[in-house]
Amino acid sequence: MNYAEKISDEIAKTLNMNGPLWSLWEEWCSQAFQQGHAIRAMLAMNRIKPKEIYLDMAKDWAVMTLRLQGTQGHPDRYNMGYGEQIKNGVPRSWFVADCGTLAVALLDVASFLPEKDKLRNEIIDSVKRFADYIIKNWTLKDGSFTLGYLNFEAQEKEPYHCANAQSNLFLWPLWKVTGDAIYREQALKATQWLASWTDYDCPYWGSPVHNRAYNCESLFTSLAHIDKNEKIYRKVVENIEKYIIRWATENFEKGWFKNGVPAHAKDPLLVMNLLLYKKYIKADPIVVNTAKKALKGIEKVLDKSFKSVEKHNVSGMALASNTSAARKDTDLFENILLNKFYVTDGLTGMAMVFSNDPDAMYPFSN
Repeated sequence: MNYAEKISDEIAKTLNMNGPLWSLWEEWCSQAFQQGHAIRAMLAMNRIKPKEIYLDMAKDWAVMTLRLQGTQGHPDRYNMGYGEQIKNGVPRSWFVADCGTLAVALLDVASFLPEKDKLRNEIIDSVKRFADYIIKNWTLKDGSFTLGYLNFEAQEKEPYHCANAQSNLFLWPLWKVTGDAIYREQALKATQWLASWTDYDCPYWGSPVHNRAYNCESLFTSLAHIDKNEKIYRKVVENIEKYIIRWATENFEKGWFKNGVPAHAKDPLLVMNLLLYKKYIKADPIVVNTAKKALKGIEKVLDKSFKSVEKHNVSGMALASNTSAARKDTDLFENILLNKFYVTDGLTGMAMVFSNDPDAMYPFSN
């Protein structure tokens, strides 16, 4: 519990000091999908140990995200935070996947607010508009989602795995909140596509870890919302077991988590998926043991990272001034940046919170 709370505290502190437009790495230009992960981690911790600052910072982030909706050439598109050029209403790049990550975080914020709360209703309306937009403009005949814009060109002729994963992730809870059947129908189509997809080593805007981590969480979201008697249920389980869990256990400390510590930014999410497997399918000894080893590795990195952040008094965008001397030593500066990343990383926070209380993580909490 200690690290889960410490990460959430660090996220809240960074948001409070720098505002919702915060950045972990300068060149990342405040990527919104990372903020979405951080918000989900912080709010999951809030379900276990409520703190006023957690919800306050999450609400501020939600207000900012809603204000930025419509600044990417269409009134219903979310802003990914990349600062990309827009020509004639078309952004250089705009991705369905990234924006789906924002949508699920927004719904997480809404889940804490009273039914008649103004912000809650604004969030739900916003996510509905985004969902309707991508369903109408970025789906194929089978209901699968496409990439979005890349280099000012619409990538709309083939499905993109991450777009399906992240859209599915928010469509299920959106259906639960609104009761609108169209969102369940679309979620089922995305689930069907994900459960049939097997190209997990595909390098197209992903990697073996990236693809499995995002798809697996999304498929587990489907399992949490569909009945075990539904035909698609078994197909989802088979895809998870055959292509994700088996790979994760057989390639631990080879394809991911090398040298006993995270080797890929999405490693913590894959750890959370092992824990999801334990919760929703079965407590396979190999899976349980792999997850335990991985969590120990994460704790090892966090212990080192928190000590570094505290030593150098690092806090988000204040990093530039607080570590100006460190800039003269490139290796030291990069090391401090990496440590700051770990202690505010939403995926790491999500894994640590989930390891303490699986029911705290949205949308599994609903």
